[in-house]
Amino acid sequence: MSRFSSDEHLRTGDSTGRLPMVGGHEGAGVVEAVGPDVTRVSVGDHVVCSFIPACGICRYCSTGHQNLCDWGAQMMTGMLADGTFRFHDDDGADLGGFCMLGTFAERAVVSQNSCVRIEADIPFDVAALTGCGVPTGWGTAVYAAGGRARRS
Repeated sequence: MSRFSSDEHLRTGDSTGRLPMVGGHEGAGVVEAVGPDVTRVSVGDHVVCSFIPACGICRYCSTGHQNLCDWGAQMMTGMLADGTFRFHDDDGADLGGFCMLGTFAERAVVSQNSCVRIEADIPFDVAALTGCGVPTGWGTAVYAAGGRARRS
């Protein structure tokens, strides 16, 4: 299980990141706009936000270890991979987005590497759980606890 799997860890100080930061690492929504180099999602797509980005091309992603994606190294800085911040306070100071997301905000700029397209009929409150809670729970059960499926 990732040490950075919960916003609660930031609140309690059990994990550290660049502060101030907009919390939220599970989210789902509709893509409102895309940049010129975006190829994975389109305007109108329904997406779930992944708390660990996956570029698909680094050595980890290309060998099936997307959980170690090179982009994930910046998760706790709150900045996007281009080195910029998309959240700012009233004075213009940079605010990070937790896990490069900041889903507690009403709107967020998110890398396509943190977006997974979903079917439009999946409710967002259910889809958001698949961005962290479901994979973290599954990973804990299978890898940490050694759980296995039972055959009937």
